[in-house]
Amino acid sequence: MSGTGFPPYVSDYVDYACSLIRIHAPKGRRIVLGPLPAPPEVFRVGINFEHTLVRQGGRDIGDAPFGIVSPSGTQGERYHVRLVNKEFLSACDLVIDYSMPNIFHVRSSRHYPHIADRHVYIAPCLYPIVWTRTNRTIDVLTTFLDTEQPRRKKLLEDAKDLVTNVSDCFAKDDICRLYQSTKLMINIHQTPHHHTFEELRVLPALENGVLVIAEESPLKDLIPYHSMIVWAPYESILEVARDTLSRYDEVWSQVFTPKNKLLLESLHVQNETSIRQHLNTNVHGLQFLREQRHRIGYIQ
Repeated sequence: MSGTGFPPYVSDYVDYACSLIRIHAPKGRRIVLGPLPAPPEVFRVGINFEHTLVRQGGRDIGDAPFGIVSPSGTQGERYHVRLVNKEFLSACDLVIDYSMPNIFHVRSSRHYPHIADRHVYIAPCLYPIVWTRTNRTIDVLTTFLDTEQPRRKKLLEDAKDLVTNVSDCFAKDDICRLYQSTKLMINIHQTPHHHTFEELRVLPALENGVLVIAEESPLKDLIPYHSMIVWAPYESILEVARDTLSRYDEVWSQVFTPKNKLLLESLHVQNETSIRQHLNTNVHGLQFLREQRHRIGYIQ
């Protein structure tokens, strides 16, 4: 198996996907992860790590068509189905995605039928579950890299007395230590247009016992662990964070229960089942895939 071509900020998720593939790939099957040149018979896996739910006016929309999902509180508006590298993903035998809302949005739009039946949810179960309330010295955490984004900048300015922003923590073990030192994390969308829920950030935080205060997101009921998150509109998210912090022990005990631990543990099992089933599906020989791979130059 080989893989490359992914940005560093999703490296832990890519490593996790690779580990699942290595364990569950059929014996003798050659697999390529990412846009590497390879013979046509090789089983090709792509990963979508982008937001597909984008409102009108959002950056990098290009020619993305409209889907059937509407932003909350709007009449007549629908989200664009933003699928980055759609030609490459169309040439893959399997497309992994960190977001069930992404998958629903793509499938329900019916714009990408050649991707929809190979588009599979792999929850970012990047850490063992470690839940404890001790030694948590950071009250409220954000992990914004680009703090000049207007929504992030305003939140940080309004919460100087409350929020610690850490923008230089990238190694997996360092992130783990950071999360295990944190009581609450605030998660907001980077822009007012890109609305896919940021599971790559949130699920690892929950695995490490961090309470998450998250901005309302479309299709949130499709997120398997949505009931473990404290949801709030952007405009009131700091107020909700302060209230949650004032009731920290109470809320923590309500979220981090034996039942919810079983829920998170089951996600990894579901990931293994999904990978195993899709890797054992023989889709080679489809004329569409062969033509796509030749056309975009991913065949040796």
